[in-house]
Amino acid sequence: MPADLSIIPFVRTALFAALLAATTGCYEMDEFYAPSTDEQAETDTDDEAATDEDGADEVDDEGAGDEHTVGGDAAPGDELEDGEAPAEDAEVAPEDCAFGMHTSEMGDVEDLDVDDFEHLFGAESLTDLEVDQLLGGLDLYPWIDAPDLDGVFAEIDDQRILIRKLERVSTGQVFVHVRFYVREMEHGFVFFGGSLRLVAAIDGGSIVGCTVPLS
Repeated sequence: MPADLSIIPFVRTALFAALLAATTGCYEMDEFYAPSTDEQAETDTDDEAATDEDGADEVDDEGAGDEHTVGGDAAPGDELEDGEAPAEDAEVAPEDCAFGMHTSEMGDVEDLDVDDFEHLFGAESLTDLEVDQLLGGLDLYPWIDAPDLDGVFAEIDDQRILIRKLERVSTGQVFVHVRFYVREMEHGFVFFGGSLRLVAAIDGGSIVGCTVPLS
């Protein structure tokens, strides 16, 4: 067979391959399938989580106005929270006082939990708050005319002060009852717990100047 005829099939095959490459073009693998790496997957997840958080913040902002803010105006019908100080109302009638009309009745008031008295002798046995309560009460109800604390105790029978805790069961409000005697006459004060806020006074055992009404 002549040598020039033996290369014809090879040339024909090469031309056909070149023609096929020219019509279909060359493609990289990534153009058909490019799976995301672990780092890309984490980035996508973080982006989705951030979107969810933004949505939650929008919902919270929309509902924030529905809650009462601390110190804001209470909605109609709201009650005092447990332990909250009573409003500084005007004096109530003796029969409407939360502590009763006489100290002897305090233990019989259903809404009042009464502790036993602690007996304290002399000014040095009182705390600073208790001293301020005693002197503050006497400024408003001057049953004792004395120039200083020592003079006050000189007038008090046995130099003895009796102090006990009162608690309103329905509200959880705590009060302090300060009692003392002057020439065998009972006097004293009722303060809102831990404060100098006078809410009642005692004159001869009778409760006067009460500003805490029955519930």
